[in-house]
Amino acid sequence: MIHMLGKSELKLLQTLQKGGEGAPISTLSQRLGVSLSRTSELVDSLRRKGFIKVERVNKKKHVSFADTKHAQLMRDLLGRFNYMDFSGIISGHALSVLWVLDRGRSVKEITSVSGVSRASVHRILKRLMERGIVRKKDSRYSLIPDFILLNEIAREMVHYLHRKKARKLSPRAVVVWEGLREFIVKAPEAMEHKNFHLTGPSKLGDYGVPLLLTGESYYFYSEKKEGVDIYDVVIHTLLIDPKSTRYITYLLILLAKNRVDEKLLLKRAQEYGAAKEAEALINFLKSRGRQRAKHFPTWEEFSEKAISYGVAV
Repeated sequence: MIHMLGKSELKLLQTLQKGGEGAPISTLSQRLGVSLSRTSELVDSLRRKGFIKVERVNKKKHVSFADTKHAQLMRDLLGRFNYMDFSGIISGHALSVLWVLDRGRSVKEITSVSGVSRASVHRILKRLMERGIVRKKDSRYSLIPDFILLNEIAREMVHYLHRKKARKLSPRAVVVWEGLREFIVKAPEAMEHKNFHLTGPSKLGDYGVPLLLTGESYYFYSEKKEGVDIYDVVIHTLLIDPKSTRYITYLLILLAKNRVDEKLLLKRAQEYGAAKEAEALINFLKSRGRQRAKHFPTWEEFSEKAISYGVAV
């Protein structure tokens, strides 16, 4: 999987940090004790993940850490803790778990967000605790301050891969929200690919609430979903900009104009950490504006805009 680092990949990175930076692939092959072809495969995999760069010098390929943020953070980590063998610690699904540990999390949360099985999460956490990287308090797991760098590496790596994937289709695409395996981008070009789905403000018109945008569209990337529905559109718009009075106004009109299962909306919003924002929409409509967050329109402002879309409130 692209979000993982194998033991051999980590060993190569450790070799680079311990004086091997700038060495030709043949030298790395000797130091690692693996074949030249296998070393070339590892180098190519790490290059695609943005950890290393390859330069030709006198007809030989020389390998160094890339200039990407996650590569530089990894070099710092391996240098600061050069007495630790990270190949046996953060390989496999560990980076997915580390991506989630931006704060104290329960096993249930880690499993849900990372997509890693509960049994694997327990094994990874046990390994990280034994190495003094993670601590447990009140059934919640968090990184020791010295190792918060691991969360930063995981997040920067994932961001790099998401942006790289988006810019293959749209060179000027910008990631505006991301999870571990799903993300939303704003792009000036059409992104025609089975895993990129028009969403958020760009999809409001499908539900009778067209919104004029400035030549850019929003796309949701997911390898699991075949498309987006009205619940996705609401949630994705909240993820894109939860404080936009303009977007909030149009979402309120959308909910007033279309029949939506409130419990299902809240349940699905919870999966993306947007339940509080979704509940605020529902409460505003139910209370006729009496329960109003500060970035929401007044009831009068909402009513006036709703009428122009054929919604009488």
